[in-house]
Amino acid sequence: MLRMLPRFALRVLAALVPLALGACADTLINGQPIASNAELQREYDKTMTKTEQAAAISDLAQEKARQEQAVKEDNSGTGGTAAPASGVPAATSKSAASSKPAAPAAPPN
Repeated sequence: MLRMLPRFALRVLAALVPLALGACADTLINGQPIASNAELQREYDKTMTKTEQAAAISDLAQEKARQEQAVKEDNSGTGGTAAPASGVPAATSKSAASSKPAAPAAPPN
């Protein structure tokens, strides 16, 4: 059994080496230029370029202006009876309560 193991490993190696070399040769001659390291890393990089940042900021500003315009139209359409939409909820009695625990009641005598 031990004598067969090196022969088997040699046969597997003899089959895998040409396959690996063929795969490398195929990628080199497929007609596309080889990408640089910076281009390959750019695919994994999640940061935006300056032009992408400027485009994203302008898109967000336009969307915010559109939403504000829609809110103004909704408020003017209802006659002003709707409460102003604010991001801060009104204070409730629970939030105004003290965070200290109540004193224990005295036991009856």
